[in-house]
Amino acid sequence: MKMLFGIPNLTSANTVLVALVLICFAFSHSGSVCAEIARNTTMTRTLVTTEQDCPVLSLNSLSVISMPSSSEELLIDQPTCFQVPVSVTDHGYRLIIRNNMYGRYEISERSGSGFAWDAPADGIFYCIGGSSIVHFSDAVPGSIITVELESVSDSEECFSDYISFNGNPPLEIPEQPGTSRKVFWSSHNYYLQADDFEYQVAGEEPVTLLGATDIDISGDPGWDDFTTVEITWKVNGMEKRLNMYLSATVSSWTIDEARVYDANQEWVDFVPTGVVNETLGECYKRENLIISNGNGSEIRFRSILFVPFIQQAWVDPLEVLSCVSMKNNTNHTETGGGDDGVSKKNDDDGGSSSGASSIGLCALFWIMFLMVFTSFGLL
Repeated sequence: MKMLFGIPNLTSANTVLVALVLICFAFSHSGSVCAEIARNTTMTRTLVTTEQDCPVLSLNSLSVISMPSSSEELLIDQPTCFQVPVSVTDHGYRLIIRNNMYGRYEISERSGSGFAWDAPADGIFYCIGGSSIVHFSDAVPGSIITVELESVSDSEECFSDYISFNGNPPLEIPEQPGTSRKVFWSSHNYYLQADDFEYQVAGEEPVTLLGATDIDISGDPGWDDFTTVEITWKVNGMEKRLNMYLSATVSSWTIDEARVYDANQEWVDFVPTGVVNETLGECYKRENLIISNGNGSEIRFRSILFVPFIQQAWVDPLEVLSCVSMKNNTNHTETGGGDDGVSKKNDDDGGSSSGASSIGLCALFWIMFLMVFTSFGLL
């Protein structure tokens, strides 16, 4: 069942206009066709809606929020919030929020929690408890937002994250149940795999992902000259972490700093790392990579392949797959299956349309726009 958070008491012209925007959204769900209409344009002031006006989401159904234009009338009349029902599990819900236009968006809860994202993000996954009310405090005027509500079972973890950038989700990686020292880490702006990974703080036992639980692979997608790798897991109930902070120029990248958790869950720093001015847009491969802080602590990778700054330096995702395939073929493994299988995730939106199709669709949209407004005497 679909629920439309519509605008009450619209004129006929505005009703048709909203329908046209929905048509545009249907043809450009990835944001590639009409994104330029509102790129880098956001609401000039906070959206305000009383809580009793916020519609209640239904489990496993698609809801649509039509963001108001900048006019005062629509800003008052249009709900820009929603309510999450009571949860039947301890882990609450996962929201899948997608935007059809690129720009800045921000959601917030009464508790103060929230999430903000900007171009070229296509939307977010957001973890939330039951009986919550979510407000959009920032959004692109006239954009269409879709929201799906999924229940999170007690046996799974929920992590808030971006869905994709420019229609490209992270590379899909094998499940990592903590039964191997081999690692596959993939996020929106990097891919890393290694046949063996461990770190050792001076005076302590080595730490690996063997026997690990609650593995969280993430990082800050950042911008053209900054990104992070952030890995969190637990071993015997104790949290372990590895963070790496990267910078880039137009032609090279550097790991400026790395940090790990010691036995007391305190950070141990590695500055400098020795990984400096590597070529941007090329596969980084080393049989052994050892990062030392000079005080007896080390981070060790064996047979590592690292592809950072995917969004900036790797225009074609297939080039990344080719790089990964070369690594797997070198190790006499096959891609697409087994423990070493890596592939591009299939987003529900499907592939983006060609440039010619995009131009044709937008031209058709604006022709219909002019026809409708002319017929109503608005032009």
